[in-house]
Amino acid sequence: MRRHVAPLVFSAAVLTIACDVPTSVPNWDMTWNFPASSVSIPVTSILPNGVSLTGSGTAFQANVNAVTITRTLAQDCPACATGIAAPKPAYSSSVTSSPVSLPAGVTLATLVTDTVYVTMVNRYQFDPINPGAGAAGSMTFVVSSGAATLGTLSIAGPGSSVPANGATTTVKIPVTGTVSSAGVSLRVDVNSPQGGTITLSNTANQQFTYTARIGGSAQGPVIASSASVSLTNQPVRPSPTDYTLDFGSADKADSALVFLTLNNPFNVSGTLNVNFLGCTDGKGNFFDSCSNFTVLVSRQVPVASGTTTVTLHFGTPAAKALLNAKQISFGGSVSGTTPITPRQVVDVSTRFQLTMHTGSQ
Repeated sequence: MRRHVAPLVFSAAVLTIACDVPTSVPNWDMTWNFPASSVSIPVTSILPNGVSLTGSGTAFQANVNAVTITRTLAQDCPACATGIAAPKPAYSSSVTSSPVSLPAGVTLATLVTDTVYVTMVNRYQFDPINPGAGAAGSMTFVVSSGAATLGTLSIAGPGSSVPANGATTTVKIPVTGTVSSAGVSLRVDVNSPQGGTITLSNTANQQFTYTARIGGSAQGPVIASSASVSLTNQPVRPSPTDYTLDFGSADKADSALVFLTLNNPFNVSGTLNVNFLGCTDGKGNFFDSCSNFTVLVSRQVPVASGTTTVTLHFGTPAAKALLNAKQISFGGSVSGTTPITPRQVVDVSTRFQLTMHTGSQ
């Protein structure tokens, strides 16, 4: 006689398992890995004080001081006698200004459509290039940076004139090339021939002044297509960028990793603060809008020339703050000597790894 035992054992096992089936919602930890918005740090963030971009964003601009040369008739014309009616003696003179420097931290600048404007105030009793008796002289202006000539201009009588007795005359010298750390200097060479008969007064008190300014216009800044800068602990100016992670409720966030890849074209290094900004009351509550964003969470990252990859770790409170961020911004400081162009940026790509829990708890 056969005995059928197996089916009974199987049924009992099923009944036992059924009694242990949970009735509550299970808790799960889920990890999400997803890209986030790419951001950039523009070259304007590291420019030295006094340097900015033009309105079009295609060139750098900086204000450079004017330089003034003052000469007396006694210096230019030692043979000029006082109180005697005589032909104005011939003389030649040459004078070079002290150099005017680029803004601190700028070691090179490649000029674009710049001009040196030289304003002359002639308080002599005669025009040096039209001294009378049909004679004609000349003036030559040379603008240089160290050994490099940036521009020259010559004027000569009778086609040109530099009127006497306090009159003002301005000449414009187009300049191109690279201004080095030597700055910009102006040399003026004067060839004044013998002229008509004149009775000169006190030659030590008669002055001729040259005021030179370099710029894109008479009172405008110097314009440069590229430059080199030498930075020492240069503050990185914040440039906040919209940075919202639309990932539903942040309440169930357990932790997060942020993977940053920085592609830095500049030969500078330092430490950057990565700041995530948003709206909070400081008590763990976050809002969609507010009058001023504040830093919700921040981390420091090293940066060097080339590509740098870092991983930022965020615990539960920081991960929740991260998901409520509205902007990202970079601060800190960098050092180094580097060439720069107006369109250069540090590209920053980001990826998030977020761990969240689901269920009733």
